[in-house]
Amino acid sequence: MGDTPDSGVDSTTGEWTPAFPGQREPFKKGHTLSMVHGANSPRRFGPLAEQLEHQARTSEGWPPHLDNPMYRSSIKALFRAEARIELLTDFLNQFDGVQGVEDAMSERVHTEEEEDETYTGKKRVTMTKRVSSAMERLHREETLAMNLRSKLGLDPLSFSRIQADVARTSVDLTKLWSDDADDS
Repeated sequence: MGDTPDSGVDSTTGEWTPAFPGQREPFKKGHTLSMVHGANSPRRFGPLAEQLEHQARTSEGWPPHLDNPMYRSSIKALFRAEARIELLTDFLNQFDGVQGVEDAMSERVHTEEEEDETYTGKKRVTMTKRVSSAMERLHREETLAMNLRSKLGLDPLSFSRIQADVARTSVDLTKLWSDDADDS
């Protein structure tokens, strides 16, 4: 085997030594250096979604009808969206309010103009693009979460509708049972 001159990693021992001056060490498995907000990373939003779901399920206001297994996938989808919303909001909050977001959105595109002759990968994404993309993603995730909350009965209007349906079904079953008893 031997040395791998391009990476500086010895293929036999796995040890790294710079192959040329200024070379950075290769990324370790599981690194987060290239992560912007984490909304695309299951290892970031997954544990957060589980934590948010646990908090909701153990709160006093958790509707008992959602303990039915048929709601499982919708509940999981809701809390994945809620976790992504939290991560995206945290990312956008680093820009210190409206002025900070406006400044980031109006940043001059200078990173794409700087090119390295040896660089053959993707061009750098500017902060303008990242903020714009995060804002669009936040809107989509908030819309998804709002729709799921409504379908699951987690907003006042849909909760009232579900309660009315449950009550109506209960009354219908009681009437049915009493009619059967009269026929006997």
